[in-house]
Amino acid sequence: MVYPLKHFPGLLITGFVLSMFHWGRTTKF
Repeated sequence: MVYPLKHFPGLLITGFVLSMFHWGRTTKF
């Protein structure tokens, strides 16, 4: 599936936030 280039930064930020949230939940500082 090809996304418009203008939506890429938003997807990248959303994926980064979700991965950081999941990582924080997994490590439990």
